[in-house]
Amino acid sequence: GQYGIRVLFTIPTLQNPTTTTLTEERRKAVAEIAERRDLTIIEDDVYGALKEGGPPPIQVFAPDRVIYLTSASKSISPALRVGMMVAPEHLRRRISASVHTLIWMASPIMVEAMTILIETGRADEILSRRRDQIRLRHHKASEILGNLKGPSDPDGMHLWFRLPEPWTPDRFIAAVAREGYQLIGPRAFSADGKTTSNNIRLCISSPLTVEDMETGLRTMTAILREDPEAQLMIV
Repeated sequence: GQYGIRVLFTIPTLQNPTTTTLTEERRKAVAEIAERRDLTIIEDDVYGALKEGGPPPIQVFAPDRVIYLTSASKSISPALRVGMMVAPEHLRRRISASVHTLIWMASPIMVEAMTILIETGRADEILSRRRDQIRLRHHKASEILGNLKGPSDPDGMHLWFRLPEPWTPDRFIAAVAREGYQLIGPRAFSADGKTTSNNIRLCISSPLTVEDMETGLRTMTAILREDPEAQLMIV
């Protein structure tokens, strides 16, 4: 093509940060475009297990063009850093060499732990509880934020929170930082670092307890009721 693009990277399920999930029709369209443009797709499905009954991976529609990646770190435990991959046969040797060069191999202890969790059914139990906890947090966030919560998917680990005017991402991030909270603005997710989005990513899964999350959200809503210009006077 005009820009020499060879690879498409995508998070089609519960995309970070918007929590958007592509429909099956859109996934088929992406696969067709990759075939037509001779593209390799890297499909990051690290959140896929959280979306119960979600559409099939893009890899299903273009197995010779998709490198499918997922992990236990989001769906089971952040401490269980085990990744899984399905790759086209013609790329496996090169990928294997890269893995060998970069990390030598996956940790055998973690792989064994993940295997035991899967074979005993414990992984499914943990995943079910994790889904329930995320949905509970979305419900609590809705009670506190009301219409401000926006359309974020209740299965997602984030809120893609649109700031009301006259707040801007930089000012709001600075204001909540003075209260001890860290947020990520839209530039972190922009390929060129430029964006006109007025959204902030709120990680509702990060606080240790639901109560901690509620405290943080109430602090943020209180800040939103203030004048951004007045916040500039605070040292």
